[in-house]
Amino acid sequence: MPNIESGNFQLLQTGDIVLADASEDYKEIAEPMLMKNINGRKVVPGLHTIAIRLKYGDPVYYLYLFLSPSFRHYVYKVGTGLKVFGINYDKVQKYFSIFPDEKEQKYIG
Repeated sequence: MPNIESGNFQLLQTGDIVLADASEDYKEIAEPMLMKNINGRKVVPGLHTIAIRLKYGDPVYYLYLFLSPSFRHYVYKVGTGLKVFGINYDKVQKYFSIFPDEKEQKYIG
């Protein structure tokens, strides 16, 4: 996108997870996508997304965590809206789960 100026946004990197923050259907709220093989391309998160860059842990493990019935139930419970349902970063961050160490996360992922 040639009209976007550098510095006004953070580019996505391989291993980032992007969640949909809004949907017309509860089933698609916080639907996750794992960024793979970006290879230096300039990729920006889209409108109505939450970009997550892990400081610790295995991205594949977290992708499966965001797809888990436990997280999906949480999202349905805290999502808001009447016609367009949504969730924000703070709600995603407050999700509670017991996380194994990084070595086990890689094995599970």
